Amino acid sequence: MAYSAQTMRQARQRYQAQQREREQEADRQRQAAYAAEPRLRALDLRLRSTVAQVMASAFEKRSDPEQALRQAREANLAAQAERTALLAGLNMPDYLDTDARCSRCGGTGWQGQQLCGCLRAQCRQVQMDQLASLPGKNEPGFDSFHLDVYETRTEEKLQISPREQMRQVLARCQDWAARFGPGSPSLLLCGGTGLGKTLLSACLARTLTMQDVGVVYTRVSAMLREYENAQFGGAERPRAYEETQLLIIDDLGTEMSTQFTNSVLYSVLDSRLLEGHPTVISTNLSSATLQQRYPPQLISRLLGQYELLIFFGRDLRME
Repeated sequence: MAYSAQTMRQARQRYQAQQREREQEADRQRQAAYAAEPRLRALDLRLRSTVAQVMASAFEKRSDPEQALRQAREANLAAQAERTALLAGLNMPDYLDTDARCSRCGGTGWQGQQLCGCLRAQCRQVQMDQLASLPGKNEPGFDSFHLDVYETRTEEKLQISPREQMRQVLARCQDWAARFGPGSPSLLLCGGTGLGKTLLSACLARTLTMQDVGVVYTRVSAMLREYENAQFGGAERPRAYEETQLLIIDDLGTEMSTQFTNSVLYSVLDSRLLEGHPTVISTNLSSATLQQRYPPQLISRLLGQYELLIFFGRDLRME
């Protein structure tokens, strides 16, 4: 499934609420039109019943059904023309145009086994709302990621400036997002605090949300808390972290490290790798510190099967 069950549930609730609002508005317009011109009620009844009546009559008399359909169409066109003229004379909108149902899916949200565009748009909006607390929300895509805040002075050890390094990291993330799909490599954003890892992760999340990709963005501590509640508190197991098309985990290394948390992290990352679901992880820890903190099985996933993107320079939050 492209979207998590929680996102789908919230999108469905919004979708149904909007349908109810449109239905209420259409009914309000209908009643106002009927009060202003009672003939409209009779015309609407005639339009709903014409086809059924003519076809029933044709079968009873064993007459030509095609001729009956022609008669039904002519009667309908005449009734439509009359009600259009009445509404125009009243200078009122056509309440039938306020139909709450999508013409493609009939209001179900699905076209066969495919998600209809009407419900998909709601899923996109739910995800964008979930990302609203992250930095860069007022600029689309990667536009909020500004390279000019990084230093141009070359680091002697690395033989590259922070700005040039971040130009390459940004270009890689943009290309990764453009080519995103099942089997895309997972990314490990690694570097000190205040270097733009969270901002760049948010850019990825918003860009892929607009590409109709199911995205779950979480801090590592929040994710582990949900698994703890499921394990020890009887809550439902949070399957979204394993099933979503893209999982973004922020601040790896800030959680309390225990056998349980390490087991959960390994289980989530390993299952996603096996299913070909990409993951983006950001951490303030260096690769050397990661190896000291986590067990070898987890490190083999992080440093062996993730593409490492290095951030360095001065803490931009202190500038």
